[in-house]
Amino acid sequence: MRDLYLEKSRKFFLQEAVCASVAFLIAVSVNYIFMIPHGYWIPMTVAVMFALPGQGVIVQRSVDRIFGTVLGLLFSFFYLSLLAYADYRWTYLLPFIFFLMYYCYYISNNYGIMAILMTMFVPILMAMTSEESMPLLPTLMARLCNTTIGIIIALLCEYTIFRFASLTSRDSKHQTREYFKTIGEVVNLCNKCFLDKKKFNKALRADIRKMMANLASLEALYINIKNELDFTESKEAILNRFFYDNNKIAFSIRKILAVISHDSIDESLITKDEFLEISNAISLKYMDVIRYIYEKSDDYTERMATVVSSLNNKCSSPTFFYICELAELNRIFDDFINFVHETRSSKAALSEHYKY
Repeated sequence: MRDLYLEKSRKFFLQEAVCASVAFLIAVSVNYIFMIPHGYWIPMTVAVMFALPGQGVIVQRSVDRIFGTVLGLLFSFFYLSLLAYADYRWTYLLPFIFFLMYYCYYISNNYGIMAILMTMFVPILMAMTSEESMPLLPTLMARLCNTTIGIIIALLCEYTIFRFASLTSRDSKHQTREYFKTIGEVVNLCNKCFLDKKKFNKALRADIRKMMANLASLEALYINIKNELDFTESKEAILNRFFYDNNKIAFSIRKILAVISHDSIDESLITKDEFLEISNAISLKYMDVIRYIYEKSDDYTERMATVVSSLNNKCSSPTFFYICELAELNRIFDDFINFVHETRSSKAALSEHYKY
């Protein structure tokens, strides 16, 4: 079976590569035609902007780079003009300054700090290695102007050439689908461990690591999604609800893992066949989330409520705890799907209202 997501990603990556190449060509042409002082900063800025193929990342990097450039230039100007040129021994402080800035960048992963670092580095290096004194203020102003020109070129190309090629919507949908699929696989493996009286195995550990990796990818995408062309309030609401429900899902999974680590199924409470029917149905729901988003439904909420109520007199049994957590996973899934349907239907109704 073809991987449609991978095929589409290749197509969009090709389009974004064309967009970046055109932007870089424009930047080089502007520098060559107008012979701008220190014009090499224009294509350099464009290249840095397109280093990561994401529209939200490009927009956020543009904002961070503007502020980072301004702050870096201010620091460079005051450091060189007031301190270093007055007494060369101030240059001995540079290693500590760069250590501090790099450390702040590594622990925060804030591109603005990296922009400050890159902006500081060039003029300070030129001033320290040049035999003649550098015209400091004109050089720094040229850097600011050229960086701004490069950012404008990058944004214009991003918003006009294949303007939807680098949206993270496809990635966020794919990662969400993979996350739910992984939860279904974890539940399925837990069911087998619970029935076969086995403890953790390599497959279960691998799926838990995959679950965490999918979630980390979604969080990284979510940071920049507000800066994209197709951002809507309904999309933000659905993503916020997903992260809210994820905490509940993770809590239920931890409880199930604790149960299978210490006990196995009690067949006096529920038969293996009935347990498998219920647990596998919930596992399949998570692995088939797309079908449920497109209006698929079932009656497992009522069935789980019936099973849990029939076992209330055995509430101290690990099997009862396990079934309760399966019921909770089922409820979380249904509530999330219902929220998606309501959000989408309200958006469609609002569009129809303003159409007339």
